[in-house]
Amino acid sequence: IERMAEQLFDNPDDCSCMEQLNNVAALARAVPFEVNLWRPQTLCFKIIHAHWSDQKRKAVAGDAKAREWIRSATVLAENFSVQLP
Repeated sequence: IERMAEQLFDNPDDCSCMEQLNNVAALARAVPFEVNLWRPQTLCFKIIHAHWSDQKRKAVAGDAKAREWIRSATVLAENFSVQLP
């Protein structure tokens, strides 16, 4: 999960990478033992807070890819307990 979060951090516009991280995060929350998500959570916080306003502006202007990014980032924030801007 940490490596996936690092890949997303390096390429924050990659919605497919974000979706994969969302899927793995959902699985990590479902297992019957604790998974340390501190580092991925921190990276997700940085990604969302650094790119949210720009993506939101593009989404409002009609950019479909930005709308998808906002949707995926919202799920990512839920999965990693990150507050949205």
